[in-house]
Amino acid sequence: MNTIFLATVIGWYFVFFSVLLLFRGEETRAIMRDILGQRSLFFIIAIITLILGILMVVSHNLWVMGWPLAVTFVSWFVLLSALFRLFFLEVAMTGAQRFIRNKAAVTTFSIVLLLIGVFLLYNVYLR
Repeated sequence: MNTIFLATVIGWYFVFFSVLLLFRGEETRAIMRDILGQRSLFFIIAIITLILGILMVVSHNLWVMGWPLAVTFVSWFVLLSALFRLFFLEVAMTGAQRFIRNKAAVTTFSIVLLLIGVFLLYNVYLR
């Protein structure tokens, strides 16, 4: 049950966010630059991400072979990335600023997110 729920939520989020980045990339990157210019906002977002990461890992820490492992990996990535942003705030902000300036990297990231999202949704709805 948790696997299906999380795969659905993560899948749709990845699809919507990747499409946003692909079709409204300049505007989205500008908003991200604004966020990265506000240290306290970046910190608050990291705290919210930490809460989501903890919830995801606690509800889905299944190390089994097969597609549910993708949900586990995403859950742990969310948790660990939030911890990294909290403990190494300046490094994370600098890296994110560098990443956002690189249009090709953002486009590649968007395509990877889209593929992961479609993979998860395929396994939820069509498998």
